[in-house]
Amino acid sequence: MGRHLSVSRGTPRPRPVQLTLDQALLPRAYARLYAPSARRRLWAFSYTCPSCGGTHLGRSRELDAVKGTRKAGCGRKVWLEVSSVDLEVREPVGA
Repeated sequence: MGRHLSVSRGTPRPRPVQLTLDQALLPRAYARLYAPSARRRLWAFSYTCPSCGGTHLGRSRELDAVKGTRKAGCGRKVWLEVSSVDLEVREPVGA
């Protein structure tokens, strides 16, 4: 005898992507990541700086620490994202 109400009112709208202030304002750089191999124990990465156009290098202990705000080699802040990962294992030279 009671009324049945519908819980959904049509198709839900997708929420807009929420960017952090750094993501919205900083220039974006895309890094190529190199896995630890042989005697190298850190993740190495290289990227072209969107500010100066130069290639910068970096290292990180953890894979997740590569992404995000970083100070580039030229001194400017950039937002770094991983574009590709090189997982090839290389033997040490002279082995």
